[in-house]
Amino acid sequence: MIADAVTSVAAIIALVAGRFFNVLWLDPVVAVLGAIMIVRWAVALLRDTGSILLDYFPSEKIRSETESIVRSFGREMRDFHCWKIDASRLGIIMTVSGDRGSDVALREKVMASLPVIHCTVECV
Repeated sequence: MIADAVTSVAAIIALVAGRFFNVLWLDPVVAVLGAIMIVRWAVALLRDTGSILLDYFPSEKIRSETESIVRSFGREMRDFHCWKIDASRLGIIMTVSGDRGSDVALREKVMASLPVIHCTVECV
């Protein structure tokens, strides 16, 4: 919506400049620049939503930070899945070794330490 509003205002300014100041070349220039701006924003939107829809794993940093938390509980991470839920929040499902005694505390620590809104801990 912002891209549409900006290009509309720029087109109006270009038309006014063409009408009153005889700057006829400004309208096509503004149209091309507006198209470039809309394409750039559309590509960024496709990249962001595509990574969310395809369960893209955001970074190795999240895995290493999660593994560090798991080790601090004296456990070992055996399986790990992480995906974007929205632009800034993640979901995690992990399998850890050990008994079920501290799985709730481990889950709480992961959710408090990382931008995670969904965390499932499976103990094996």
